Amino acid sequence: MVGHDGEACPCGSGSVDHLLTHTPETAAVQPTRNHILVLEDNPLIAMDQEAMLRKLSGADILVAASVAEAQALLDTKRVAFALLDVDLAGETSEPVAKRLHADEVPFVFVSGYEGGGGLGGRFAEAPSLVKPLSEGDLRTAMRDLRLLGDATRG
Repeated sequence: MVGHDGEACPCGSGSVDHLLTHTPETAAVQPTRNHILVLEDNPLIAMDQEAMLRKLSGADILVAASVAEAQALLDTKRVAFALLDVDLAGETSEPVAKRLHADEVPFVFVSGYEGGGGLGGRFAEAPSLVKPLSEGDLRTAMRDLRLLGDATRG
């Protein structure tokens, strides 16, 4: 995306909100977090979530199917936000949630069950959504976390 007097942002971000606040001067001194992590073990659901997030944010979407894959991505990429499936094949997303919480990265739990987010209250403050996600519910959750501005009204 083009901004800053016709120049592409040096950090590579293409979101409208980012281009309104990020200047070439701040790009040199502030580390960027222009990735969103999707932790989902079902490939079709992950693809659907990836498409919604790309449409809403314009960010690069990183997809992981397991805690180990998510941790490896977090070792090399800085993320601004994450969608975490609570129940992965044989494990929960709790280790990733702990890491994101420690790094002050906002996240939303996703579950196939009503009230399935929060991992039994250990992350009661974290928002949760029920599968299948709607774009409207995801947009609202991201706005509530102040990740989207009014430019994403749909």
